[in-house]
Amino acid sequence: MIQLEDEFLEDLQNLFDHMEKEYDRVAEIYQFSCDGCTQNCCTTNFQHYTVLEMELLKAGLSSIPEEEKNEIVEKARIAVEEKKAGGNPRCPILLENRCRMYKYRPMLCRMHGQPYLLKNPVSGTVMGDGCLVFQEKNQPPYETQIDRTTFFIKFAELERRARESGQYSSQAKARTIPEMILELENL
Repeated sequence: MIQLEDEFLEDLQNLFDHMEKEYDRVAEIYQFSCDGCTQNCCTTNFQHYTVLEMELLKAGLSSIPEEEKNEIVEKARIAVEEKKAGGNPRCPILLENRCRMYKYRPMLCRMHGQPYLLKNPVSGTVMGDGCLVFQEKNQPPYETQIDRTTFFIKFAELERRARESGQYSSQAKARTIPEMILELENL
């Protein structure tokens, strides 16, 4: 667990710790690991909407040496341009297929890969089959899935409280990790 001085980020880290335990539990059932994977989850397609994930990324960037941070910022610039040109760039935080700020990664990065379900009171239950690598190794129907519902509800409540506190300068809006990095660089 990382040590953060911000009470909301500490609560977020505690929630992430619970998510990771559930993720690890299901991963063990399927004998699944993301270690060293070069497939789809570490591209810049995921959109992140929360001020807390922005603050967590900010904490991660401030925890690394300046030279490494500058390299990540440059890779973020390149990734944003590549995405604008229709490409699917890899996350600028990766180094040799490993996340350099693993402890500070957003929620979607933490939950991606394995089959899941999410109960939405409006649209019903959504189910996902996991990433392509998972699907190559395992065939549906999946007896065990990660139920993301409780995690998303707790995360949404924490995000709501954080936004209402008024202590964060960033706004909640859709952005990729490279876009978040460049926004943080300009604050």
